[in-house]
Amino acid sequence: DNKAALTEFAKVVKTYYSDTTAHFRQIRVVASVSPEGGKDVNDRLAKQRAEAITKWISREISADLDYAVESTGIDWELLIKLVEERKNVPYRDEVLDILHNTPAIVVEGGKDVEKRYNALRALHGGAAYRWIYANLFPKMRYASARCEFWWETIPELLITSASPFRYSAEGATGVITFDKNVVDNV
Repeated sequence: DNKAALTEFAKVVKTYYSDTTAHFRQIRVVASVSPEGGKDVNDRLAKQRAEAITKWISREISADLDYAVESTGIDWELLIKLVEERKNVPYRDEVLDILHNTPAIVVEGGKDVEKRYNALRALHGGAAYRWIYANLFPKMRYASARCEFWWETIPELLITSASPFRYSAEGATGVITFDKNVVDNV
């Protein structure tokens, strides 16, 4: 459930944000889509997803934080990783060859052509594509948020001299993450 996961993320961020020794760098939001919607639709969908999650987190946390928002569009590197991890992908070697060696987009006759996506769809009459569509594309529809912060702690000091030294604070870093696949209606 997206809302439950985001609510938990916001709750944890708020907990650390209320700590006066915590110093927040930023919340980084990244969103991605699977390739079946076409480049323009996918770019718009990834951007909308990233913006919607950023807006929701901002509203829930009610804190003055910096946000870095990125919509990756189609995460081809993730698809390569998913195919490489699974030995049961139909025509796996040919799929990997397409993913590694076919450009995602080429310009032909002044128009963008989705070469990689089209090659996957055509491979062996679409058999590999249908399997990837059902089993791997859902894993490519994701959003993640990462809150980076550091906090300082000042240890108890035992001063045994009349002229004490300056002691530096000991610091630590922390990261709170939200990483969730989401359901699309593409």
